[in-house]
Amino acid sequence: MTFRAALTAIVALVLAPAAAAGVVTTYPSSATITPAGALPQGSSPTITINAARGEREGAWIVDTGIQGRNVSASIDGYQLGSLQAALYFGHFVESAGRRRPDALMPWDGKAQPTEGRNQPIYLQVVVPDDAKPGGYRATVHVTADGVSYDVPVAITVFRVHLPPPDAAKGNLLTAFHVIPQSYVKEAGELYHFTTNGQRAAANDSLFQFLSGYRISPAGWGFGEPRTTSGYTSSSRWWLDAAGNMVRQNQNGFATMRIPISNQRVSAASRIAGLSPFAPESWCSYLQSVRNFWGEHGWLTNHVPYLYALDEPSLAGMGLVGRQAASRQP
Repeated sequence: MTFRAALTAIVALVLAPAAAAGVVTTYPSSATITPAGALPQGSSPTITINAARGEREGAWIVDTGIQGRNVSASIDGYQLGSLQAALYFGHFVESAGRRRPDALMPWDGKAQPTEGRNQPIYLQVVVPDDAKPGGYRATVHVTADGVSYDVPVAITVFRVHLPPPDAAKGNLLTAFHVIPQSYVKEAGELYHFTTNGQRAAANDSLFQFLSGYRISPAGWGFGEPRTTSGYTSSSRWWLDAAGNMVRQNQNGFATMRIPISNQRVSAASRIAGLSPFAPESWCSYLQSVRNFWGEHGWLTNHVPYLYALDEPSLAGMGLVGRQAASRQP
């Protein structure tokens, strides 16, 4: 090659349009996506989901490129039948000095800037109870700074049915420590809530989410009784124990904690002001709780339990015996 030819080739290379920075890949929903740096192993250009009827499943779609570039997405779901699919934008939250995509922001797919070099997008698929077993397909179209990518999605629905969220039989019985008040506060800061209606809706959505994934909460938050008379109503939603408890249980839970505080809670914050060390004083309160639960059908199919003493010592087992002897639902 002559010097002139070589120089011409170099100039052509320099002036050629730059290749699109970044690529779109997928991961199982169990993968942890960091905002920068190397992605985990196990990536795939396609999404494969196996699900039962009545199940929710999902997967990550990750756009890798430069932070701040615009990304948009849409779902072509004409082959999904009765299945429902939605996209969520992975919002990074700092915890213990690390950023994690822990907040899944509802997203209409319209263009918005990425938060890191690795921008996760969550695809959620909901399989209804009456879905026909078999194969379903969809395509997620992702566009990053004008460059489009197609992500094929293959879903296999099996004949097996998941039990209803409120059924003890067949479900894994759980009790997760959840603080709804903290969730509503954080959600309000993230979404810039300005009304109590928005806060109440966020609280209801939290319990719908927990029920949908069969996660039974170990606390009822705004639905816990405030006095020994049991569940009372109020025009102020955060004080409306009766209304909140009903809305929070729209889809139900397999296990239901009887609202009595344990010894870890300060005296000023105890549910209904009742002491875990004085179980003999619970009787009329528990009867009121039982009546309320009975009115709403919560005394059947569920497992009610009492968590009124955390990590009791050998000496504390006597108190557990007294608590168990109290008149409970």
